[in-house]
Amino acid sequence: MKRYLFAILVFISLGLHSQKTTFTATGPKAVEIGETFQITYSVNAQGNKFSGPTFSDFDYLGGPFTSSSSSMQIINGNMTQSVNQSYTYRLRANKKGTFTIPAATITANGKQLKSNTLTIQVVDGTTPSPTTSTPNQNTPSASVDVGDGLIFGRTSINKKQLYVGEPILVTQKIYSEKPITNVQNYKEPTYTGFWKEQIDIGELKLEREALGNKVYNSVTLQKMILFAQKAGKLEIGSFDLDAQIRVTKTRKPRDQWELWMYGNQVVANEDIPVKVNSPKIFVDVKPLPETGKPANFSGLVGKFTMSAKIDRNTLEMNDAITMSIEVTGSGNIDLLSIPNPEFPTDFEVYDPKTTVSAETTVAGVRGGKTYEYLIIPRNEGSFVIPPIKVSYFDTELKKYIELKSDSFLISVGKGHSLTNTSSPTVNQNQVKLLSNDIRFIKTKTSLWKPIKYHYFNSLGHLILVLIIPILFTFLFLFRKKQTIRQSDIVSLKNKRATKVAKLRLKKADKLLKANDNSGFYEEISKALWGYLSDKFNLPLSTLSMDNVREKLNPRLDTTQIDRIVNILNDCEFARFAPNSDFYQPQELYTLTLEIISTIEKSFKS
Repeated sequence: MKRYLFAILVFISLGLHSQKTTFTATGPKAVEIGETFQITYSVNAQGNKFSGPTFSDFDYLGGPFTSSSSSMQIINGNMTQSVNQSYTYRLRANKKGTFTIPAATITANGKQLKSNTLTIQVVDGTTPSPTTSTPNQNTPSASVDVGDGLIFGRTSINKKQLYVGEPILVTQKIYSEKPITNVQNYKEPTYTGFWKEQIDIGELKLEREALGNKVYNSVTLQKMILFAQKAGKLEIGSFDLDAQIRVTKTRKPRDQWELWMYGNQVVANEDIPVKVNSPKIFVDVKPLPETGKPANFSGLVGKFTMSAKIDRNTLEMNDAITMSIEVTGSGNIDLLSIPNPEFPTDFEVYDPKTTVSAETTVAGVRGGKTYEYLIIPRNEGSFVIPPIKVSYFDTELKKYIELKSDSFLISVGKGHSLTNTSSPTVNQNQVKLLSNDIRFIKTKTSLWKPIKYHYFNSLGHLILVLIIPILFTFLFLFRKKQTIRQSDIVSLKNKRATKVAKLRLKKADKLLKANDNSGFYEEISKALWGYLSDKFNLPLSTLSMDNVREKLNPRLDTTQIDRIVNILNDCEFARFAPNSDFYQPQELYTLTLEIISTIEKSFKS
C-alpha cells in the first residue's frame, strides 16, 4: 500500500513541475498625481522568500497583501494543475514624471525568479482633451454631458514623412474619462493609396493611458502596417463607431425602503451610448529617387539579404538538379520578385515553386520568399549559370542596394540515352512523360451488349418509369414543407433562442472551469444579447437597454426589469474589465441563467 501511495505522490509531483514557472509584475501604464493604484506580482507556482522592490518615487500605502489559489484536473489520465500566488502593493503618485519600478524576486521550484520591471507615467491631470464625441439619439439630453473630451477617437502614426513602399505603423484607439463598457458598429476608415497588412492584437482590452497631462481609459481598436503605393499627400480617413460609457449619477430615494438602505442619496451607474469618430490625418509620401535606380528594380523597399544555391554541380545528362534562391528581410515583401535567371539553352527549366513566409508585427513586415527551380540538362558539357541580381531601396541609407549571388559552374556527363533512362532524382509529377506519348489500346471492354437487345419496355425501364413520378412528388412536398417552415423566421428564431443560449452557456461554463475569464465574459455577453435578439426579433445592431425595457414592460414588473437591465450592465462591464474584483465569474453565470429563466416564464404565462 505504501508503494502505491509513493507512486501516486511521484506522479503528482511530476505534474506540478510540468508547466513553465513564470513570475510577472502588472500595474497601470499611467496615473495622475494623487491617484492611488496597485502593483501586483504573480507566480504560477508555490513560492517563498518573496523580496519586493523599494518604491522611492511613490507614497507607500500598504502591502504586500498576499493571495493564493490552486486547482487540479485529471482527464483521461492526464493531470493538469494550476497554482497561483500574488503579492499586491498599494501606492500613490506624488510627483510628475516617468518612473521605473524595479523587479522583485521569489524562490519557486528550487529556483530564484526575477520579475519584469514596470514603467509608470505620472501626469498632473490638468490639460483638457479635444472634443470629438457626439451623443447618440437614444441618450437622454439631461443625463450626462458627453462633450469636453469625455470620449474621443484618435489615429496615430509612427512617421509623417516616408518614401513610396516604406512601411508606416498605424494605431487606432478611443479614449474616455469614464469606463468604456461596450464598443460596436466599428466602421473602418479608407486608406486611399495604401496597401494594408493587419496586426493581430487579440481581444479588445480596457487600459489606463496618459495623453497630454491627463489619464484616460483607452481601448486599442486595431493596429496595422500601411505601405504607400504612390507619392503625394495621402489621407488616412476617419473611423466611426458606437460606444457606451459608464457614468455615476446620484438621485433621491424613490421610496422608504431605498431611504433606509442608501440614505438621502442613491448612487447608481448608467451606461450612456455615444457616437465616436476620429479626425483624418495626412501623410507626405516622397517618390523614390531616379538617380541610381537599377534597371531590374521592381519596387522593393526595406532591408533585405539574398542567398542562392544548387544541390550539386556534377551530374549526368537528363538527371535533375534543384536551384534555390532565397530573399529575406523586412519591408513590402508582397512586391518582392526576382528576374528570371539566365539558364543555358541546353537546360530544360520548369516554373519555380514559390514559398512565402511573412510575419506582421508593430516592427513591420518581416519574412521572405524562396524560389525553387527544377533543372534538367539535355546535353553534356560544362555550363555556367550567371549571378542572380535583386535590387531594393534602403530607406535608412536613402539609396538603392543591389544584391548579387555567385555564378554556378555545372558539369554534365554523357550518361545514358533518353529512352532508356529514368532519373531517380526527378519528381515524376513535375516532369513530362518523354518515352511514351501514346497509351496502350484497350483490348477488353464491358460495353458490348447482346444482339437484338432493347432497353425500351424492359423490366428496368418499367421500374424506372414508376419510381421517377413518386420520387418527384415526394421531393416537391418535402421542399414545400421546408419553405413554409423557414418562411416563419420570427417563430423559428424565437424557438431557437433558448437552445442557442444554452449552448453558449455550456461553452462559457467550460471556459470558466479552464480559468479563461476573458473568454468566459465574452461568451456570457454573446449568450445574453443573442438570446434577447432572437427572442424579440431585434437585430443585434439595434438592440439596446431601451429596447429591452420596452419589450419586457408588458410581461414583467418594473422591479424585475430593472434587475435584468442591471445584470446586463454588469455583464457588459465585466467583459471589458475582467480583472475587477466586483464582478465574480460564477456570480455572473448564475445571474445569466436567472435572466433567461425569468423571461422564459413570462412567455409561458
